[in-house]
Amino acid sequence: MKSLIIYESFYGHTHVVAQAIGDTLALHGEVKIMRADEAQINDLRDIDLLVVGCPTQWLGVTAATRAFFDQIPAEGLRGIRVALFDTRYQRPRWLTGSTAERLERTVYKLGGGIIAPPENFVVADREGPLVEGEVERARSWATALVAARVIEPA
Repeated sequence: MKSLIIYESFYGHTHVVAQAIGDTLALHGEVKIMRADEAQINDLRDIDLLVVGCPTQWLGVTAATRAFFDQIPAEGLRGIRVALFDTRYQRPRWLTGSTAERLERTVYKLGGGIIAPPENFVVADREGPLVEGEVERARSWATALVAARVIEPA
Protein backbone atom coordinates (compact mmCIF):
# COMPACT_ATOMS: atom_id res chain seq x y z
CA MET A 1 0.00 0.00 0.00
CA LYS A 2 1.31 3.44 -0.91
CA SER A 3 0.14 6.21 1.43
CA LEU A 4 0.49 9.99 1.40
CA ILE A 5 -0.06 11.99 4.57
CA ILE A 6 -0.56 15.72 4.16
CA TYR A 7 -0.79 17.90 7.24
CA GLU A 8 -0.64 21.46 8.44
CA SER A 9 0.58 22.25 11.95
CA PHE A 10 1.10 25.51 13.80
CA TYR A 11 2.32 24.30 17.20
CA GLY A 12 3.55 20.87 16.16
CA HIS A 13 0.65 18.78 17.47
CA THR A 14 -0.86 17.90 14.11
CA HIS A 15 2.62 16.98 12.90
CA VAL A 16 3.10 14.62 15.87
CA VAL A 17 -0.21 12.91 15.07
CA ALA A 18 0.66 12.72 11.35
CA GLN A 19 4.01 11.15 12.20
CA ALA A 20 2.41 8.55 14.49
CA ILE A 21 -0.06 7.66 11.73
CA GLY A 22 2.77 7.51 9.20
CA ASP A 23 4.95 5.30 11.39
CA THR A 24 2.08 2.84 11.72
CA LEU A 25 1.15 2.88 8.02
CA ALA A 26 4.84 2.30 7.16
CA LEU A 27 4.45 -1.18 8.65
CA HIS A 28 2.11 -1.90 5.70
CA GLY A 29 3.83 -0.15 2.81
CA GLU A 30 5.42 3.02 1.52
CA VAL A 31 4.52 6.28 3.27
CA LYS A 32 5.31 9.88 2.40
CA ILE A 33 4.54 12.69 4.86
CA MET A 34 4.33 16.28 3.58
CA ARG A 35 3.25 19.67 4.81
CA ALA A 36 0.15 20.98 3.04
CA ASP A 37 1.99 24.04 1.72
CA GLU A 38 4.52 21.75 -0.03
CA ALA A 39 2.06 19.23 -1.51
CA GLN A 40 1.34 19.33 -5.23
CA ILE A 41 -1.22 17.61 -7.41
CA ASN A 42 1.54 15.33 -8.78
CA ASP A 43 2.03 13.90 -5.28
CA LEU A 44 -1.33 12.16 -5.65
CA ARG A 45 -0.10 9.92 -8.47
CA ASP A 46 -0.10 6.21 -7.77
CA ILE A 47 -1.22 6.43 -4.14
CA ASP A 48 -3.70 4.08 -2.52
CA LEU A 49 -4.43 6.11 0.59
CA LEU A 50 -4.48 9.86 1.24
CA VAL A 51 -4.58 10.98 4.87
CA VAL A 52 -5.08 14.69 5.50
CA GLY A 53 -4.69 16.33 8.90
CA CYS A 54 -5.20 19.92 9.91
CA PRO A 55 -5.71 21.89 13.10
CA THR A 56 -9.16 23.33 13.55
CA GLN A 57 -8.73 27.09 13.40
CA TRP A 58 -11.64 29.49 13.87
CA LEU A 59 -14.10 26.65 13.23
CA GLY A 60 -12.71 26.04 9.76
CA VAL A 61 -10.04 24.82 7.38
CA THR A 62 -6.60 26.43 7.38
CA ALA A 63 -5.34 28.31 4.31
CA ALA A 64 -2.64 25.83 3.22
CA THR A 65 -4.98 22.86 3.52
CA ARG A 66 -7.67 24.68 1.56
CA ALA A 67 -5.07 25.61 -1.11
CA PHE A 68 -4.02 21.96 -1.41
CA PHE A 69 -7.61 20.86 -2.11
CA ASP A 70 -8.22 23.83 -4.43
CA GLN A 71 -5.52 22.60 -6.83
CA ILE A 72 -7.19 19.20 -7.27
CA PRO A 73 -9.38 19.08 -10.40
CA ALA A 74 -12.92 17.69 -10.42
CA GLU A 75 -12.81 13.93 -9.88
CA GLY A 76 -9.08 14.26 -9.08
CA LEU A 77 -9.43 11.95 -6.08
CA ARG A 78 -11.36 9.26 -7.99
CA GLY A 79 -10.06 5.83 -6.96
CA ILE A 80 -8.17 7.15 -3.92
CA ARG A 81 -9.11 6.06 -0.43
CA VAL A 82 -9.13 9.08 1.92
CA ALA A 83 -9.04 9.53 5.70
CA LEU A 84 -9.29 12.88 7.47
CA PHE A 85 -8.24 14.00 10.93
CA ASP A 86 -7.85 17.21 12.83
CA THR A 87 -6.50 18.48 16.10
CA ARG A 88 -8.71 20.66 18.24
CA TYR A 89 -9.04 22.06 21.73
CA GLN A 90 -10.34 19.93 24.55
CA ARG A 91 -13.78 21.49 24.47
CA PRO A 92 -17.15 20.32 23.11
CA ARG A 93 -17.07 19.78 19.32
CA TRP A 94 -20.06 22.11 18.81
CA LEU A 95 -17.89 24.87 20.29
CA THR A 96 -14.57 24.11 18.59
CA GLY A 97 -15.78 22.77 15.25
CA SER A 98 -14.01 20.08 13.26
CA THR A 99 -11.89 20.72 10.19
CA ALA A 100 -11.94 17.04 9.30
CA GLU A 101 -15.73 17.01 9.19
CA ARG A 102 -15.77 20.12 6.99
CA LEU A 103 -13.29 18.55 4.56
CA GLU A 104 -15.38 15.41 4.14
CA ARG A 105 -17.75 17.15 1.71
CA THR A 106 -14.79 18.44 -0.31
CA VAL A 107 -13.34 14.94 -0.65
CA TYR A 108 -16.66 13.55 -1.92
CA LYS A 109 -16.97 16.41 -4.46
CA LEU A 110 -13.49 15.54 -5.78
CA GLY A 111 -14.45 11.89 -6.19
CA GLY A 112 -12.50 10.52 -3.22
CA GLY A 113 -13.70 7.60 -1.15
CA ILE A 114 -13.81 8.25 2.60
CA ILE A 115 -12.74 5.10 4.48
CA ALA A 116 -13.37 6.15 8.08
CA PRO A 117 -15.36 8.80 9.89
CA PRO A 118 -13.28 11.96 10.40
CA GLU A 119 -11.17 11.68 13.55
CA ASN A 120 -10.46 14.40 16.11
CA PHE A 121 -7.27 14.38 18.21
CA VAL A 122 -7.35 16.64 21.23
CA VAL A 123 -4.89 19.20 22.55
CA ALA A 124 -5.20 20.54 26.08
CA ASP A 125 -4.95 24.18 24.97
CA ARG A 126 -3.85 26.33 22.05
CA GLU A 127 -0.15 25.59 22.47
CA GLY A 128 -0.73 22.07 23.73
CA PRO A 129 0.22 19.59 24.74
CA LEU A 130 -1.67 16.76 23.10
CA VAL A 131 -3.91 15.13 25.66
CA GLU A 132 -2.35 11.98 27.13
CA GLY A 133 -3.06 8.91 25.02
CA GLU A 134 -3.71 10.75 21.75
CA VAL A 135 -0.52 9.55 20.03
CA GLU A 136 -1.39 5.96 20.87
CA ARG A 137 -4.93 6.57 19.64
CA ALA A 138 -3.51 7.92 16.36
CA ARG A 139 -1.52 4.70 15.92
CA SER A 140 -4.63 2.60 16.56
CA TRP A 141 -6.63 4.70 14.10
CA ALA A 142 -3.93 4.18 11.45
CA THR A 143 -4.04 0.43 12.01
CA ALA A 144 -7.80 0.51 11.42
CA LEU A 145 -7.32 2.49 8.19
CA VAL A 146 -5.27 -0.32 6.64
CA ALA A 147 -8.27 -2.64 6.51
CA ALA A 148 -10.99 0.01 6.06
CA ARG A 149 -13.22 0.08 3.01
CA VAL A 150 -14.83 3.10 1.38
CA ILE A 151 -17.87 4.52 3.18
CA GLU A 152 -20.54 5.71 0.74
CA PRO A 153 -21.79 9.29 1.30
CA ALA A 154 -25.11 9.58 3.11
